Amino acid sequence: MTRRRRIRCSLLAAGAIAGWGLALLPLAWVVGGGAVSVAGAGRAAVADAVAWRLWGRSVTIALVATLLAMGVGLPAGWALARARLPGRGGWWAAASLPLLLPPYGMVVAALFLHERFGSGTVVPAWAGVALGLPVAIATAAIVLAAGTWPVVAILVALAARSVPRELEDAARLERTDGGAAWFAAWPHLRASWLAGGMFVFLSAFANYSVGDSLGLPTFAREILMRFRADFSQATAARLGSLALLVAFPLVAIQRGWLLRVALAPVASEPLPALRGSGRLVAGIAALAGALAISAALPVTALAIHASEREGWQLALAAGWDPLIQSATLAGAAALLSLLLAMALGASVALRSSARRSWADLVATLPYALPASLLAIGMVWAIDRILVRALPAVWFDRSPLALAWVGALLGLPYAYWLMAPAWSRIDRDLDGDALLHGAGAWARWRHVVWPALAGPAGVAGAVVFALVAREMEATVILRPPGWYPLAFAVWDALHFGSREQAAATCLLMVGGTGLVIAAPLAIALRRR
Repeated sequence: MTRRRRIRCSLLAAGAIAGWGLALLPLAWVVGGGAVSVAGAGRAAVADAVAWRLWGRSVTIALVATLLAMGVGLPAGWALARARLPGRGGWWAAASLPLLLPPYGMVVAALFLHERFGSGTVVPAWAGVALGLPVAIATAAIVLAAGTWPVVAILVALAARSVPRELEDAARLERTDGGAAWFAAWPHLRASWLAGGMFVFLSAFANYSVGDSLGLPTFAREILMRFRADFSQATAARLGSLALLVAFPLVAIQRGWLLRVALAPVASEPLPALRGSGRLVAGIAALAGALAISAALPVTALAIHASEREGWQLALAAGWDPLIQSATLAGAAALLSLLLAMALGASVALRSSARRSWADLVATLPYALPASLLAIGMVWAIDRILVRALPAVWFDRSPLALAWVGALLGLPYAYWLMAPAWSRIDRDLDGDALLHGAGAWARWRHVVWPALAGPAGVAGAVVFALVAREMEATVILRPPGWYPLAFAVWDALHFGSREQAAATCLLMVGGTGLVIAAPLAIALRRR
């Protein structure tokens, strides 16, 4: 390597490190601020009895949601992967629909169903009706499980498709077709099933919107409410230490399972569809039932509810600006998240396992934390660092701050969806291109990007969909004059009508689906 190239590489490495340090400032505040606040306040003052009680309640809700989602996700994923389903692509698209529907939209649908059919299981706490805690906790857990079981199912399906054909053929010598398929697949399914269950637990623990929509105090809701009451970053940091108590060890455990999940499976031969297996019939029933409960029923309920009491007129009163603003924020966050994921993936692709483990942990941690903590970390970064180094107009009350937090929330999904692609880059071709004088841009365009393009498209679509519905950080960082759809739902639930909230949720689902449908289809075809 020439001296000029060494200098260029050193400058690029320094720039990448500085960029990553800047990007992770909100996360650094959550981790470091919690430790400093705990050390300064003493163990007894970390949290009061109310915070500890709500922490335990959130753990309980997350645990129940996890058990439900894992119970549905395993048979449903097996059916997606191995059943002879007519229109298989349609089943995969239908299984993704609950991920587009925000959890607070499912709460609105559940409240409507309660009012119409008097199920007695869901009652809005702010309506003055006494709500028993067991019922409220069960309702929150069911809603969270209904929105996250597809993650378990998709991970299980990907693992089931990655089983070597030779292993399954060997198992058929002593078992039936269905038994042999399950026997060969179970070692692969176990890691993906556990990884999906851990995702459900961590995302349910960090969720704010379901508790807020039900009027049920939860730990994530308490963090936001206390910060809005006194704007104390120290109090938020101390509460954040309790969130880290859950997030750090479980993310580390989940990493070990994710490394064994075939996120981009390549089987030796396509596996044949199965028929007649009792396990498969149960899986098809679980898949159909879950789609009916978590997709068809909520969307139908929202559509009926939105047509009442001028729900659509109220939702469309602000024009198309909320939809455009949501798409702008989500698009910017998806782009920033992809850039961060590619930079981190490139930096650890050839590194030691120890360095990669830390990179995996840093990239995965944001989704396991309440979004309000990252938003408060963004406020701290703006006040203490960014306004002193850069023009204040870039960040202070700017959409860029909200997009920045959205990028961090989407980073885990972008990073892990793109992780398998780095191993598929043709190193020999890259070396030949370098020997023949190809520059960095030419090698990136012709060698690296073809391997990353498909996963990057999928990751971008996933991050766009998740950021478009993000409510918690939006409540804290919403710029003046901006009224994205997630905040419109929050505003309608607190100060408007549920009919308006239902119509806005449908606008969000429809708009997000239209934006990501074509890029997602192209990306999946390229894979």
